[in-house]
Amino acid sequence: MGEFNAPLVLRFGSIPEHLRNTSRAAVEARADGFLLAAAVTGLAVLARAGRLKTLGFDEEALLERLEKRFAAFP
Repeated sequence: MGEFNAPLVLRFGSIPEHLRNTSRAAVEARADGFLLAAAVTGLAVLARAGRLKTLGFDEEALLERLEKRFAAFP
């Protein structure tokens, strides 16, 4: 357990300054970026597994839809 914690603590000491910004806008922007990355990753996994086509979805159409959803946010 200690072997894992030491490198983890060292990594936290090297967090870039922009990630230390805890203003509401900065936190929301990072959360939106995380959600977008998670959605794209999920789509990639489903596409590679053949699940999107099985369910009748086109990956390009879903990506366009995702882009439109995120474009609505400031």
